[in-house]
Amino acid sequence: MTSGKDRRPFEGVRVVWVTALGISARSFLQPHFRRLRENGFDVILVCSGDDDARAAATNTGIRHIPVTIRQSVSAVSDAAALWRLWRLLRRLRPRIVHAHMSKAGLLGVVAGWLAGVPVRIYHNHGMAALTAHGLRRFMLRAVEWLANRAATHTLFCGESTREAALAEGLAQAGKAHVLGSGTISGVDIAKFSPDRIGGLREGKRRAWGVPADVVVVGFVGRIVPHKGIATLLEAWRRLDAKHRERATLVLVGSRGSPDMTALVDAAVAEDLGVKHVGWTDDMVGAYSAMDLLVLPSWYEGLPYSVLETQAMGLPAIVTRATGNVDAVEDEVTGLVVPPKDPDALSRAMACLIDSPEERRRLGQGARRWVAGHLRQEVVVDHMLRFYQTVLAGTD
Repeated sequence: MTSGKDRRPFEGVRVVWVTALGISARSFLQPHFRRLRENGFDVILVCSGDDDARAAATNTGIRHIPVTIRQSVSAVSDAAALWRLWRLLRRLRPRIVHAHMSKAGLLGVVAGWLAGVPVRIYHNHGMAALTAHGLRRFMLRAVEWLANRAATHTLFCGESTREAALAEGLAQAGKAHVLGSGTISGVDIAKFSPDRIGGLREGKRRAWGVPADVVVVGFVGRIVPHKGIATLLEAWRRLDAKHRERATLVLVGSRGSPDMTALVDAAVAEDLGVKHVGWTDDMVGAYSAMDLLVLPSWYEGLPYSVLETQAMGLPAIVTRATGNVDAVEDEVTGLVVPPKDPDALSRAMACLIDSPEERRRLGQGARRWVAGHLRQEVVVDHMLRFYQTVLAGTD
């Protein structure tokens, strides 16, 4: 029999984490699953039944219950998912339901409210509603408003997104929180380290067909409109020929819609030094081959490509958008330019292509900042303490 002295502090406290995509669980949530289990929580992942979801559960020793939550809007499938989540939560009776991103976040906290779950956490990963227009904007705002009202607590990945949600009337001040300096699960600074670049840089560049003396400007992310792909490609075209002769733009990311695919293919075909290498799970190798990162997105939560790049000791150029401004301090850890401004972006890229000293200075500042604020163990500790606080409020 386990003595009271040996008992873990949250032994048997059940928490259900809800997300739509297994890749999200595998990429961002595993450190939290491990820490919660170490402290006695009974953790259950409710997610799609794909390989990534199963891997996330197996890797961390938690249970996985598959429920399909579609990314696209569908009244029938969304109602079915809500029904399944409600029935599941009624049966499991967790103390906490923690639901991630807009669609799964809304369905998860509404199902939790209907099932009487005392702690319902909506974890916002970034707000598309801030830059959307027309009917799409109305629908996205409605999702955010409802999710925030059905939740007992809302977590934001960065302070700028929290402030924007409050200013738009989508969040409620008493419920809206950023843990520490933000992010979802922090950065493993031992894995993403400048010390690893030397052994990987040459091999990855060879695989990409990039000479050793060329400056690699990297982009990492989905090839979708809100990542600012059109602005990035136009900014690259506006570089002087002397800069393009000394640099290559490498896009690392899976293809998006046919329109975006055509946009990228056209840029590659222009023979201006643009390469699209697809997605890779070897992100340490990819960053090792780069000299700087560019992320000209319209909004973010707190962009992991930027944080991981900074942990590698490399600078990033980002737009002055929610999430991005929480990740980069202008001229200290990187450069910040206006969104949808190809001329400003082109000038910033030219500046860093020209100056290895400036890349080194900004990269060193970036590494110090990430190591000081967003180390993974610090971020998961913030989450554990947050759980302790909210559970104390339900006793």
